[in-house]
Amino acid sequence: MTEISDAVLRARQMYADGAPLKDIIASTGLTREMLYRWLDGGGLLPRLPRRHGGRERARRKRGRAAMIDRIMRAADQQARAISRRLAEDGVPLTEREQQTRSLAVLARTMRELIALETAEAEAQKLQTKADDDSIPRDIDELRRELTRRLNALLDARQAGARRGSERAAAADAAGGD
Repeated sequence: MTEISDAVLRARQMYADGAPLKDIIASTGLTREMLYRWLDGGGLLPRLPRRHGGRERARRKRGRAAMIDRIMRAADQQARAISRRLAEDGVPLTEREQQTRSLAVLARTMRELIALETAEAEAQKLQTKADDDSIPRDIDELRRELTRRLNALLDARQAGARRGSERAAAADAAGGD
């Protein structure tokens, strides 16, 4: 049977007590990956519920933007892991070649994701520019703006009616001679 180290038990307790991850890692000597593996139980202990840093996200990204972010984070983590393995001494040449190829694929994936993200940002800018007006911050401002616009429409209609009646009068005067 596998014995669970004191560091793992202490890390789990610190996490349950709300200690920051960086403090847990510094105190126990576990890596971030090892910490999360043991928070998930490591196959021997019950899983601890994850906390989300106590920060509420103002608005979660949805759809394609969220997917791009998740894939980019995963690719970034993989690239870091590969870089660490390549930096180790004694790694066989075949494994180094395989890791290098994996890193190249990740780099290409990241470029494509960045291009998608840029295209989506441009589309968002165009959508924002397509909106005619910004939304007023308070109801009184909205009322004033609506009143101003209605008055401008009424003035334009009255001016058009005056021009029409002036033209009709001018046509009558010209035709009556």
